[in-house]
Amino acid sequence: MTSIYRYCFEDIVTINIISDAVNRINNKPALEEFLRKTSLGQDTYIKILELTFEAEPIFKTFIHQDNLFRVKIDGLNTSNPFVRRVVGTRLVEREYTDKVLYDLYYGNNFMDNVFWYRKV
Repeated sequence: MTSIYRYCFEDIVTINIISDAVNRINNKPALEEFLRKTSLGQDTYIKILELTFEAEPIFKTFIHQDNLFRVKIDGLNTSNPFVRRVVGTRLVEREYTDKVLYDLYYGNNFMDNVFWYRKV
């Protein structure tokens, strides 16, 4: 069994994906690899830099460990600073018109829409 403290949010500095102000992503293969590993039950993480319309950074760190998703959403460098943490057991992808959305569930309970990007 792996340690629950194997990953630390502050230790993850690599940005895997940048989502621009209109939610286009620059590195879809990194997202696909993260999703592939989680579907196999492997421990993995990904860090996304999401830019608001005002080009303010929101850092989203997704850690999948022991079949549990831990998500930290860090908007401390925005005009309305915030940090939010969400935990769930399933990350569900769904398509909606021109978007791909990722919803986090804990069991059957919806927790949050944690990420989305615009289809190009």
